[in-house]
Amino acid sequence: MIGSIAAVLFAAAITPGPNNFVVMSAAARGGLRSAVAPIVGIVSGTLVLVLAVELGLTAVSAQWPAAVHVFRFLAVGLLFYIGIRIVLSGWADNSASLQDEDQSLPLGGMKLLLAMLALQIVNPKTWVLAATVGTTYAAQERGSIVMLGVLTVAIPSICLAVWAAGGLVLSPLMERTISRRVFAVCAGGTLIGFAGLLILSGS
Repeated sequence: MIGSIAAVLFAAAITPGPNNFVVMSAAARGGLRSAVAPIVGIVSGTLVLVLAVELGLTAVSAQWPAAVHVFRFLAVGLLFYIGIRIVLSGWADNSASLQDEDQSLPLGGMKLLLAMLALQIVNPKTWVLAATVGTTYAAQERGSIVMLGVLTVAIPSICLAVWAAGGLVLSPLMERTISRRVFAVCAGGTLIGFAGLLILSGS
């Protein structure tokens, strides 16, 4: 059981996606400390969904399919919002100390944590991951729910930390105005692109 679930979680967490780009952007702007908030939000939201699947709460979405569309629109809105904030952060005053969360992040630390947690809950892609993990868990005759929770926290955390380290490597570029703005446009634009894909996937 452990190997199968670990493989699913690793594949989902390490491959490029909105979560990874937000973490990388936060680390590039404010260092590893700034990446903690989005990582906590992402992992917490994913854990909530995985446990929800195990508790059978996904039956609610089956009874009210319109809820899936609401989730999709909320996810699109959050991605657009965070993407735009990242783009705008490239034009923020870089002379401000990076100790100031509002200057070093596209959103304040706690706001970013809550936004990323909410994004997992309303993101159809994260629901697919949770359903896949739940199916794998059920196929293995349901081992320890505690172990499932540990894996759901540990593996994505490690993968996101790798992306944060990548952002830290890019952090020297943030000292230069042109590089900072190019990075902000690329990272934020990627999130906006993911939002567009969510819209297309529901059309």
